[in-house]
Amino acid sequence: MPTTRLDARTIGSLIAAPGRRITYRDTVVRGMYLDVHGDGKTFGCRGRLGKNGKLTRLTLGRWQPGVYDLADAREDAKEKLRLLRKGIDPRAEERAAREAGTLGKLIETYLSKEGPHLRPATLRSWRSLLLHERLAALRGRRILDITRSEILDVLDKIRDDSVAAGGKGYSSNRTMEAVRRVFNWALEEGLVETTPVIHIKKRIRELPRQVAYTDIELGAIARALDDSPMSDAIRLSLWTASASSRRSALLGRSSPCR
Repeated sequence: MPTTRLDARTIGSLIAAPGRRITYRDTVVRGMYLDVHGDGKTFGCRGRLGKNGKLTRLTLGRWQPGVYDLADAREDAKEKLRLLRKGIDPRAEERAAREAGTLGKLIETYLSKEGPHLRPATLRSWRSLLLHERLAALRGRRILDITRSEILDVLDKIRDDSVAAGGKGYSSNRTMEAVRRVFNWALEEGLVETTPVIHIKKRIRELPRQVAYTDIELGAIARALDDSPMSDAIRLSLWTASASSRRSALLGRSSPCR
């Protein structure tokens, strides 16, 4: 197998006689090669699966200038060789991703398998978020094709639409958490090797919740008090609306006054 420093000009000039195949090893990415044959030129790489594993050959793609060229092949080869060194067969990863199919299929699988382990209220909430029409376009996409920027665009649109309709935009954050959970589960199950939701922050800052007691609740509290020192502290907090006394006496619940 001849060794050469492949470049665009070199690849274009390489030819093989009809019925023959010539393989050139790349000097830049060790383990990558170019097969030149009568039907065209195909990039590939080979490496051991794990430290002392079987020598594995992987096809990267056909050389197509401007579509799939040398730079693309080298990036793919580096990633696949890295996986091989870690003992991960990229072909198994690709098969798993094909089996997972679209994001919509992955969501269905997640809900069916993990649903029984979730609280009913949590399951209802996540099902509503994940199956909402605002994720329809994303659910139709193949998992391998979904990019981080696509998810950001969807989340930003959910936020902007909510704010425009008079809401607070928090549905964007809830949707992000639900989608992130699905991808994290897929990682744990070995269906994907990476997640496009990594390092995505909440799309809008949420303000702390302010809870106010109703008149009925205040009456119930007052009727339940006895003559203990703690009851006196609670009465004081109710009369003065003191935040520090209120947090201490009512275990963190917010203002009793509207």
